[in-house]
Amino acid sequence: MCDFLNLETVEKVASILGNLGIFVLTAYGFWLYHFSKNLKITSFGENHNSFEGSGLHCTIFNKTLSPKTITAISVVFNNKYLMTLKTFDEPFLLEPFHAYNIMGKRYSYEPEIPMHKDIYFRVQTPEKTIFIPFTGKIKKKKKLETITTHSVTFDNEVISGSIRYAILYWNKNEDKRHRILINDVGMMDKTILNFNQLPKEVVNNDKKMESFFKEQFSNPEIKYVIYKIGK
Repeated sequence: MCDFLNLETVEKVASILGNLGIFVLTAYGFWLYHFSKNLKITSFGENHNSFEGSGLHCTIFNKTLSPKTITAISVVFNNKYLMTLKTFDEPFLLEPFHAYNIMGKRYSYEPEIPMHKDIYFRVQTPEKTIFIPFTGKIKKKKKLETITTHSVTFDNEVISGSIRYAILYWNKNEDKRHRILINDVGMMDKTILNFNQLPKEVVNNDKKMESFFKEQFSNPEIKYVIYKIGK
């Protein structure tokens, strides 16, 4: 009889503990889904391209069980200088437990970013701004100065500030056009006719540039236009 009662007691305790465990797991899941704001920036840097400009990039990881909708991401240096990394034309959805590489808007001239040890991110959502630490400390109430960027475009694409000429060429029987960018030291972003660099004297003289490519594109089937971009 005593053994039976002890067994019955053990079963009741086990049932209570099981129900408690389920409650805790359910409550934790509810908290993760509705209240947790645990977004993390796992990497951050700047990518450079000699012809197509530069830009910042970061990887953001949604460590919660709930999707997060974001409209913009900015980075703050030294709790003083704010730079917009990307503003989304349409709200961007971060799925639960997924990481995303965010490529920032490109710029032609690299901005003056001060030496820094404190970096954090401001992530805009439709409801609020989420502050995400990266290195150092966050001082939310400090007044911020905006770092601006400048971009030059050709054919609706951002190009480097070092570009001096752009050339479009095509076969007269085809619609597809090919683009070549040429920087201030004569380097070309593509190889054509077995060369990818021009003599410096050609780059610094518009008439020589015209003569040079008139000779290269001597085939009457090939059409081309030279655009001067830089000074």
